[in-house]
Amino acid sequence: MINIIENIIIKFKNIIKEFKNNLIKIQGNKLNSNILYNIKIKYNNKKIYLNKISNIFVIDEKTLSIIPYEKNIINNIKKTLNYNKFNFNYIKKKNTFYIKIPKLNNEFKNIIINNLKKYTEEKKINIRNERRIFKNKINKEKYSLNEINNIKNKLDKLTKKYIEKIDFFFKIKKKEILNN
Repeated sequence: MINIIENIIIKFKNIIKEFKNNLIKIQGNKLNSNILYNIKIKYNNKKIYLNKISNIFVIDEKTLSIIPYEKNIINNIKKTLNYNKFNFNYIKKKNTFYIKIPKLNNEFKNIIINNLKKYTEEKKINIRNERRIFKNKINKEKYSLNEINNIKNKLDKLTKKYIEKIDFFFKIKKKEILNN
């Protein structure tokens, strides 16, 4: 039983570590390629994050470039940029998109925060999914009903604790972005 709890704690800590490492990359006081994090592109009949199928670079304080790994996804990127809620202005030259970003004002900071909220929610879902996986494993093991309930209660408490940590780090980052 202790082994199960230790394993879930390790999984939860890894999710938190990844979340914190990615928060460090997000900045509200200067342009960052992470603002394109939640843009998904249709690729091989699936929705794939833009940063998984292209390189995204900061050219200057107002310009990002997107260089797709494959030429056949250029039209899909173009369609997504045209219909995206961010209303980015872009220029396409050969196989590269240049996105002009407005000055980092409060409106743009809110866009960054909204992306951060989505990312935060993904990490909470990751935590809950790990809990579900472990609960399913527990049900398959040969534990007494009392032990199963005890483990599930501990899993629920741990899940709540780690989701609260994610919320805590989100609030700190949100405050940092808004105050810059």
